[in-house]
Amino acid sequence: MLTLLLTAVAFTLSSGPALAATLSFTGGFSADWNRAGNWTSSDGARHAVPTAVDDVRIPFGANPVLSAGVDGAARSVVLEPGASLSVSGRTLAVTGVVPSTFGGAVTLAAGAVLAVSGTHALPPAHR
Repeated sequence: MLTLLLTAVAFTLSSGPALAATLSFTGGFSADWNRAGNWTSSDGARHAVPTAVDDVRIPFGANPVLSAGVDGAARSVVLEPGASLSVSGRTLAVTGVVPSTFGGAVTLAAGAVLAVSGTHALPPAHR
């Protein structure tokens, strides 16, 4: 009986959250930030909505919108020039463990909050 209990405890402790990834917004299904199919890991093997442990890349031409569902989170954000990010009525929390770069347009509407901790870079027009 003791052995079974220890096995169950060890299993519970080892099954934690998914490993961190770099997720790129492809917009494969829509512009919705909270749709897993719109995000692809750098190796192409994972589709997931970013969490506070993931690095986010929004490439040229991509335009994700965070306006429905839960608030957004990321460890870092790289918003490339020619890309845009819109947040409406939600909070996007960037933990700042890794530096973020906002080279494209960011639009905040309807009480939206972009909470960026740590190091980040803004283009000259946004400083």
